[in-house]
Amino acid sequence: MKDSIDEVVREALAAHLAVDPGQIEPTHRLAADLALQPLDVVLVACRLEELEGVELPIDRLDAIDTVEDLSALLGLARASARRRRRTFEVEHRRRAPGPRRGLRAAAGD
Repeated sequence: MKDSIDEVVREALAAHLAVDPGQIEPTHRLAADLALQPLDVVLVACRLEELEGVELPIDRLDAIDTVEDLSALLGLARASARRRRRTFEVEHRRRAPGPRRGLRAAAGD
């Protein structure tokens, strides 16, 4: 997740369309300007999920009109993934065994 959201989205779209990422502008409309069909949007979203290790809410894909919209959705997915990781880390620390409660202590050794 080191690249900017806009760069990642432009590169994923460019790879799908086999064009240079510099040809894709944030204001381009996915259907009207880039000629993407709904299935194309789903495929690009799947690629973004793979690249970023996040989940994009499939029920929100039909509301995506522009490249900017897709970037915003990826930004929300990144933020949600960070919150889930922090929650997991906090919960994991709470459950971690104390100095005398390792696996052997739990097993009765």
